[in-house]
Amino acid sequence: MSVLAHKWVSSGKLSGKTEFSKARVCVILHGIMGSGRNWMTPAKRIVETNPDWKCLLIDHRCHGGSPPSDDSSRTRTPREQIDSCAADVEATIAAATGEGTSITPSDPSVALLPCGGAPIIMGHSFGGKVALAYAHRRIKEDYSVPTKTWMLDSMPGRRRRSQTGAVDGPGSVGWVLSALERAASEGIKRGGFTKRSEVQSLLVTEGLDALTAAWLSQSVRKIKTNTNPPSSSLLEFGYDLPGVRTMFEAFGQADMWDDCFDLASRDSLGCVVAGDRHTGMWEGTEEQLTKLEAMGGGNNDHASTVVHEMPHAGHNVHVDDLDGLLKIIMEDHKDDWNH
Repeated sequence: MSVLAHKWVSSGKLSGKTEFSKARVCVILHGIMGSGRNWMTPAKRIVETNPDWKCLLIDHRCHGGSPPSDDSSRTRTPREQIDSCAADVEATIAAATGEGTSITPSDPSVALLPCGGAPIIMGHSFGGKVALAYAHRRIKEDYSVPTKTWMLDSMPGRRRRSQTGAVDGPGSVGWVLSALERAASEGIKRGGFTKRSEVQSLLVTEGLDALTAAWLSQSVRKIKTNTNPPSSSLLEFGYDLPGVRTMFEAFGQADMWDDCFDLASRDSLGCVVAGDRHTGMWEGTEEQLTKLEAMGGGNNDHASTVVHEMPHAGHNVHVDDLDGLLKIIMEDHKDDWNH
């Protein structure tokens, strides 16, 4: 396991180290090809409304400022891959909140659950399965489970194939990743890119829309050299793309519905479904979604809603309807925020 790149987002209303240390922890995990900074705006909105909380934004392995995966990790089963990423998250939470942190450590008696757990964890797409695996690790270790684990448009089962046998049609995450891999190969042939606009233009020629191309072009960095500081002005993508590909395949192949049912029975799961639940990635999951809806919180008379539909939002729910997403989360946690 590795300690990943991370960043705290806290309210300006917190005065001093003591208040920061007592602010409770909400962890946010991004999806494939994303980074923690993609969730900066939602995190700021959360802490502005709930200044007694702070958000920890984490870059998954192979993304952003985090280290690449080691070669041995690519031989693991899909579920082992997801569990390994969850172990990274667990190590990062411990490092970010413990005494060894470079900033103010968190007060474990207030900011965290017993045994150092995050009270709330939410993950988008790939990050949703990692968040689910994190909660399941807590269960297996007999630790306190997060008050709520949020899966934000993250289908827990295996990816379905269409009648044509395709799983990665135009515009899908897999399709975008393939375009990114081709662009990265072209960058290697060129010896690097000279500027971001060159990267963006290449991605558009690979079939991406201008907005997606502009977003991905923000991930480039200066090519690392042996000099200190690096002397090269040429750019390369900041992803470990073989590692990202392995993570993406694991995400599509790991079946984690049973983990969802377990958390739902504890009233500790929130599942946000974007778009039409009968099409796209959610097609064929009606039986499982209905079971989740019926479970509520087991014997808990005050069980919260498990499945939350956002029919007018696309996959990037935090971009398409941030107000709607935050309304769902805030209302569900109205008692927790003031804990």
